[in-house]
Amino acid sequence: MIMNNRDLMLDALAVLWNKKNRGNQRLSGHPLARAVYMRHFNGLTYIEIAKELNISVESARVYVGKGLQIMRKYIERKYGSNAIDA
Repeated sequence: MIMNNRDLMLDALAVLWNKKNRGNQRLSGHPLARAVYMRHFNGLTYIEIAKELNISVESARVYVGKGLQIMRKYIERKYGSNAIDA
């Protein structure tokens, strides 16, 4: 099955969205996933994300970066290292 980058990103985002916190409790939309979604699907700025999540602008940047890093690793494990660049 061939998936485009948007489909790959949505698949990885769904996994991240359902990630459990350190106390093994399921979160209602993991903060990293929410930040990635707001940035890449809603087009919000880091300032807007920070206001929405009640965090600093620097934390918003870190959340998006860390979320994308986790999503990339998931995609590489599930679909192979060439999946994103295809």
